[in-house]
Amino acid sequence: MNKNVLTRSQKILSYGFTLTEMLCTVLLVSLVSTMLVTGVLMGSKQYNRSIRISEAQQLNLTIETILANELKYSNRIEEENGQVKKIYSTTYVLSNDLTAISILKNDKDEAVSDGKYGQLSFTDGTSYNRVLPKGSYAKELGVKITSLTYDQNQKCFHVAMDIGTDKIGSLISENFVVRALNPVTINGGNA
Repeated sequence: MNKNVLTRSQKILSYGFTLTEMLCTVLLVSLVSTMLVTGVLMGSKQYNRSIRISEAQQLNLTIETILANELKYSNRIEEENGQVKKIYSTTYVLSNDLTAISILKNDKDEAVSDGKYGQLSFTDGTSYNRVLPKGSYAKELGVKITSLTYDQNQKCFHVAMDIGTDKIGSLISENFVVRALNPVTINGGNA
């Protein structure tokens, strides 16, 4: 028998995959891999965004509770152009005088420029008393008090604040009203 003559089954096994079959397989695997990586990246982005929003909601509730407690027991305030600039805080008192609500940079004890997010604190002009520890502001989150007014007729404070980051912007905008429990003296006079 001739060694060069192969049976039909031997010929089929000896050829293997063709170049076209290999290219199609590589192309399909690449497409599936690309879709998987894209899906994982999109899922990861959405997960991080939902975590950031959840942390912003928690920070919002915490700061709203703290401000509401401070404002409802405050009995002296200082106003300028209709905005409350200073309140008398019994919890975060630095001296016997009024303290200003200020926003600090996340890493330093210095006030941020207007329109920036930071950490809520009370100041007497020389020292700062942070309302929450630095770790409470997760993932560069900060607060911005956009408006704080006092309505003498209704004896209520109106607060508007944002929670967000300087890079992303506002994640949560909150407006709330706090009824003053004590008579409030405004700029040294009576309300």
